Amino acid sequence: MQGLTPSPMSILDSLCKEFLAVNVSAILYLMNHEQYGRSTASAQYFLQLAGYLGIPVIAWNADNSGLEKHASHASLRLQLAPTIEHQTAAMLSILERYKWHQFSVVTSAIAGHDDFIQAVRERVRSF
Repeated sequence: MQGLTPSPMSILDSLCKEFLAVNVSAILYLMNHEQYGRSTASAQYFLQLAGYLGIPVIAWNADNSGLEKHASHASLRLQLAPTIEHQTAAMLSILERYKWHQFSVVTSAIAGHDDFIQAVRERVRSF
């Protein structure tokens, strides 16, 4: 059992010594924690390593919904939380519905915030 912000080495040790050692065939990853920050980066690293190792992941982690959208091993992950693309589509649909054509995006420095901003820009360009 890991804390909310394990070190990269601790995550790698866990995967190698605890998961691979017992031949894990899939990981069910659930995260419902309201404090984001380093825990988000730790979760992203864990999921990325699981993908590199070829371990399928079924995940509910709303804070990582856009993680590795273009990665070749993304097919090994079943993401149950809405993707960043779905979230931005919903937000911009509301803005369009009410004819709000000027808006600002304010984010925290949570891991993946650049992906969110990029997804908003791409969605706006497609309108």
